[in-house]
Amino acid sequence: TETAETRKAREKDPKAEERRLSGEQLQALRHVTQGTGSVVAVTGMAGTGKTFFLSTAARAWEREERQVIGGALSGKAARALAEGAG
Repeated sequence: TETAETRKAREKDPKAEERRLSGEQLQALRHVTQGTGSVVAVTGMAGTGKTFFLSTAARAWEREERQVIGGALSGKAARALAEGAG
């Protein structure tokens, strides 16, 4: 059965379930899209799915006509973010 959190995340991004976000990614998605404030920071080890879930968040924000600006500390991470999250 679907949890309220999954339903809310899918409302923000209808394709979230198809792309199989993990439970932690759905939790992070909820945190960054439903929290207050205008700046969100996400940290994590390489390969943990940050770019994958942030692409979902970016689409949700863009549907709300918000400006989305991504940033990264390294050139490699910035390129991956630009390519993966849009």
